[in-house]
Amino acid sequence: MKRFFSELLLRTFVSVITGVVFFGLSIAFIIYIVSQFEKVSPTVESGSVLVLDLNRSINDSPGAMDLEQLLEQSLLEETQSHASLRSILEAIDSAAEDPRIVSILIKGNLYAHNYGSGLAVLGEVRRALERFRQAGKPIYAYLENPSLRDYYLSSVASTVWMHPFGTLDWSGLGYQGTYWGAALKKYGVGVQAPRSGKYKSAVEPFLDSQMSKASRYQLEWLLQELWGGILDEVATSRETTPAFLQDLSDTEGLLSAEQALSKGLVDQTLYFDELVDALKEVGTPDFDNGSFLEVSIDDYIKENQPLENPFEENLDPAIAIVYAEGEIVDGEGDAEQVGGDRFAREIREIRQDDTIKAVVLRINSPGGSAYASEVIQRELKRLATEKPLVISMGSVAASGGYWLATAGSPIIAESNTITGSIGVFGLLANVQELAQRHSVFFDQVKTGAYSNIYTLARPATSDEMELVQEQIDQIYQTFLQRVSEARKLPLKAVDALAQGRVWSGQAALKNKLVDRLGGLHVAVDIAVEKAELEAIPRIIDFPRREDPIEILLESLESLETRFPDLATGSGIGHRIFQHWHQQYKFWNQFNDPNNLYLRLPWDWQ
Repeated sequence: MKRFFSELLLRTFVSVITGVVFFGLSIAFIIYIVSQFEKVSPTVESGSVLVLDLNRSINDSPGAMDLEQLLEQSLLEETQSHASLRSILEAIDSAAEDPRIVSILIKGNLYAHNYGSGLAVLGEVRRALERFRQAGKPIYAYLENPSLRDYYLSSVASTVWMHPFGTLDWSGLGYQGTYWGAALKKYGVGVQAPRSGKYKSAVEPFLDSQMSKASRYQLEWLLQELWGGILDEVATSRETTPAFLQDLSDTEGLLSAEQALSKGLVDQTLYFDELVDALKEVGTPDFDNGSFLEVSIDDYIKENQPLENPFEENLDPAIAIVYAEGEIVDGEGDAEQVGGDRFAREIREIRQDDTIKAVVLRINSPGGSAYASEVIQRELKRLATEKPLVISMGSVAASGGYWLATAGSPIIAESNTITGSIGVFGLLANVQELAQRHSVFFDQVKTGAYSNIYTLARPATSDEMELVQEQIDQIYQTFLQRVSEARKLPLKAVDALAQGRVWSGQAALKNKLVDRLGGLHVAVDIAVEKAELEAIPRIIDFPRREDPIEILLESLESLETRFPDLATGSGIGHRIFQHWHQQYKFWNQFNDPNNLYLRLPWDWQ
């Protein structure tokens, strides 16, 4: 009887919660639909300034809308927290030819979400802004407390203004890793991490208290390579020299607005109200609002986006852009990961879609599961036998990301793309000592010598480690062979470039790991040419952005608790939480069924 009432109470509780959630989602859906009917299409008046607000993460992929974003848009009408690279590029290029747009204003502070706002993405946006200036239209930038990333992008402007009380971070690039080795030993957690490639240092944080000499060497080389590119581009925009900018970084680091002005990094210091007055003088005054005519880039994108009926089949020729952005994991993965099974299914459907004539694979990933990488690459290779497959590398396309890249041709990278890292490692942990300290012991029976090879109860034996190392060496040799065949390079030459070593896109071009430098637009143009299409056809993004109805149904089905994204928090507590949450996510993505990984040693922030 007690069990009966317990189950009855539980079922009643679940029913009530489900009803509340269903009611809440229904109300949210009704509000969303009403808000869509009430919205008036944004109109762009002649003489408008296009405002590029950087308070967002610029990601390669359009991104999937979740319930939180849906509610924000319908209830709070908040600006999207991220934007896709292609939408930003197309808006800037369209504005360059739009007689209604007289200039661009850049403002705000970028942040990175799921490998967004990387150097390769910002470099491509910079080039679009340069094209805007070449069309004879000015660009203004207003900096408040700009990071190096913000200034790198904003320095392309014709005129750079800065808040008088702001600080410019010109400290340069750096890496700081968290090394768990000593702590894990102290608390009785053992880690065994065989690898192939002397530079394959992703396992070092689990084993040591500092980076190895090989890891330090390649990181110092890579940072100098990327920093040199930033210095060259900013020096060109500000009409100075890389040596002068390097000296500022070494001697000043953090510059006040007055220092930035005296050193020529900005043109004038202005408070916000003075900024408005300045733009009224160079633009078109908006007398009704006491400001200037402006249109946000989000509204401008909406106006220029062709509306498609999701219920109407479109048989026009198309180019598909597949965004492999995030960690490569086994299984389905979540919206911010490259799930092996999910992506393989998407690619298979694209291959079978006769309206899609060519595919661009856009990679922004440090790699991950070796098994998932192979599952995806298999479908990519099948697709490449039937349709042109062009590879476009974003900010990071390394290790498992480069494994995917070998399926297509040509491979196009930015000069500051982080790529290579051709190597393999394994990761086996055990809690034997930790358990014994708390009087917890394990016992076992098994039918074979290797039955419990991946157990957490004890360290792997020498025979087991030898078996795992054989697997790693085999996958490494397969990796070398794939690169050798794809890049038409001798196996020995590939091995010399591999060893887990990371390269910049510029160095990868010299080493024949990529075919040319360029961005997403270059890759699309090549795909159109390979598909023998006369003009740019419609472009379909994969994974597809979900319809609001699908989001609500999935939310109702899962009933998962959704927490707000803390990535934009500015307080110390937010930053501490974010740091440890990232560490948790870093550990949690190691889910390869064989514990074997093609993964970059660190994450680029």
